[in-house]
Amino acid sequence: MDSLLQGAKLINPDRQVDILRAQLDDERGAKTQAEQILRHVVADEPMNLQAWDLLAISATNGATLRVAYAKLAQLVGPVGRRR
Repeated sequence: MDSLLQGAKLINPDRQVDILRAQLDDERGAKTQAEQILRHVVADEPMNLQAWDLLAISATNGATLRVAYAKLAQLVGPVGRRR
């Protein structure tokens, strides 16, 4: 899988490949690596909702989790019943 992602990164240099790599790392239990990748993604693309969401999932400490949730709340806005 890693070689496929590397090949995809060469063909298409957008950050989606990095997000997929981070998701794979998270699923493998390598949360530190996933978090590091995602920190780079959100630094380059601060409006990337998917990256912030996965960063919250992959967070290795409370500070990262709080930052990710705060940014998600800012991007998504309040969730609730509409009238």
